[in-house]
Amino acid sequence: MQVENDILSLVRQTLEDGKGEGIVVLPASRQSGGLFDWLVVVTASSSRHASALAERLRRALKNAGVKRQHKEDSSDHSWLLVDAGSVVAHVMLAEARAVYDLENLWGFEETAS
Repeated sequence: MQVENDILSLVRQTLEDGKGEGIVVLPASRQSGGLFDWLVVVTASSSRHASALAERLRRALKNAGVKRQHKEDSSDHSWLLVDAGSVVAHVMLAEARAVYDLENLWGFEETAS
């Protein structure tokens, strides 16, 4: 679907422009039970960077007309989630990313980086 690909491209580009590291894009419709189609995981260099990346992404989605662009975060800002409907982005500090290992948690296989 073109709209979904546009959202996925916007998410990836926004995270790259914000200096996110280790961006991984995973097909997730099977693992999520159809709740979302793509999972994006990115590493931020600090909690401030994580907050800035998540807010930058939320604003980019809003400016692009994506109606659903909800943001959630952990109390220490080590893991932030931006839900854009078919694409869910996880902005994580390196320590949180290593602990939770989302890429392998449900047996995801990387398709793009």
